[in-house]
Amino acid sequence: MQQEVRRIWRETGRTILFVTHSIEEAVAIGTTLIMLSARPSRVRELIRNDTSTERAKLVDDLNTMIMEEVQRQDRASPVNQAASAGLTALEEVQRQQGEAPT
Repeated sequence: MQQEVRRIWRETGRTILFVTHSIEEAVAIGTTLIMLSARPSRVRELIRNDTSTERAKLVDDLNTMIMEEVQRQDRASPVNQAASAGLTALEEVQRQQGEAPT
């Protein structure tokens, strides 16, 4: 499929939006890579994929960003916030929603 996408791009000169969860695939065919954050989804990074950065390094950098995002999400989860505050997950969700604990 990567070859087909490249062929279409070369023949048409059109912009192609290709969505993938594979970093290797994105680096292999994309000229501009957009990494989204976890929920709520936001543009976390916009990366120009040109010949100035070696592909293996770009893949490593993107994997590092993903791990940072996973850790950020873990810290923001109600379960982890509750544990750090000595609350149950239900109590933490209720606290965030402004409800009285049951």
